Amino acid sequence: QLPHLDATTRLWAVRAALIEDNWRHVDQALGNLSAKEKKQERWRYWQAKALLQTNQREKRLVIFKQLANERSYYGFLAADFLQQDYALGNKPIILEAKNRSRLLSQQRFVIVSEFKALEMEKEAQQFWWEALRNLEGDDLLAAAKIAQQWHWHRLAILTVSRAKYWDDVALRFPIAYSDNIEQNAQLQQLDTSIIYSLVRRESMFDPAVGSPVGALGLMQIMPATGKQIAKEIRYPWRSKSVLLRPAVNVKFGAHYYKQMLGKFDGHFALAAAAYNAGPHNVDKWLKIERDYAADIWIETIPYKETRAYVAAILT
Repeated sequence: QLPHLDATTRLWAVRAALIEDNWRHVDQALGNLSAKEKKQERWRYWQAKALLQTNQREKRLVIFKQLANERSYYGFLAADFLQQDYALGNKPIILEAKNRSRLLSQQRFVIVSEFKALEMEKEAQQFWWEALRNLEGDDLLAAAKIAQQWHWHRLAILTVSRAKYWDDVALRFPIAYSDNIEQNAQLQQLDTSIIYSLVRRESMFDPAVGSPVGALGLMQIMPATGKQIAKEIRYPWRSKSVLLRPAVNVKFGAHYYKQMLGKFDGHFALAAAAYNAGPHNVDKWLKIERDYAADIWIETIPYKETRAYVAAILT
């Protein structure tokens, strides 16, 4: 009913129409988006779904086929619809030995290397950003590969993002802490990919990272939650510092996610939303008059952060 739609309300007009399950209104709301917004994967996906509801098969297939070429949440949804393989687009960065040596011989990288040799990992990683100052292009890519080789996964991911290079999939989505993750996935009867995705989204595989609100470790466990989990599984709790131990953090995180999965009837998306925003919020968001398709429910999560979080976990 708003006479003028701004950048926020234009997008929520689409979501309101999805909640209403009125595909004519969805199509109208999509038509009110700006030219730039219409090009975004999210809204192209919903345009294809609107076309699906109005039996415009050829137009729908064109959009889905284009989206299915993308390594993304909406690209994978489109690939699922077309029943075809996901487009991973993996193009690893090649780090030549001479480039590695040249970079590591620079004074700032020598300092980083010295801290590392002295097992002063915290200081080494803090100085990393000083070492990256003024680097660009291929040098940034080389630095990202060095961080990957040193198992500094978070720094590797952040460094390669500075270079805006997205196609080294192994660097951006590492298979790290595999023993802990596989052991706890088996213990909790979870798919290992779910735990990997939670670790990737929560900490980017940095076991020492903490959040502004106090969450700690690989799966970003709040101390109060950690203490409660320790009590449930009879794990000796001395202090919150125990959450900085990867084996403990993954054990607690997998246990908590399994609890959320049980609470929400085995639904991966609901459990992921609860892991991020708390089960009380998911309970509130489920007070709806009818069933929704999962993609619509995810699209209409009120919290922007949780919408992005759930999509990233599922991707």
